[in-house]
Amino acid sequence: MTGSPGTPGRARPSRRARPSRRARSDAGGVWIAVGIAGGVLLYAGAVLLAVAGFDAILPLVVLPPVVVVLIAGGGLLRGRPPGRGTA
Repeated sequence: MTGSPGTPGRARPSRRARPSRRARSDAGGVWIAVGIAGGVLLYAGAVLLAVAGFDAILPLVVLPPVVVVLIAGGGLLRGRPPGRGTA
C-alpha cells in the first residue's frame, strides 16, 4: 500500500507514530515520589560523608534543613488572611 486514498504516493503513518488511544495522566505522582526518595538518599549520603570527615560537604548538609525551617516559619508567620472562613 503506497498511499492513502486522498494522497497518492505518500505512505500512511505507522501504528507507532499515532498517538496513544488511552489518556495519560499528568499528575506526576510517581515522579514526585521518586524525586523525594532520591533527595533523601542523596542527603543521607552527604551526611555519611560529613560523618566520615569530608568537611567540604558540610554546607550541603546544613543548608537543606535551614531552608525547610525558613519556608515553614514563613508559612507559620503568614497565617490565614482575615475574613476567610474555615470551611
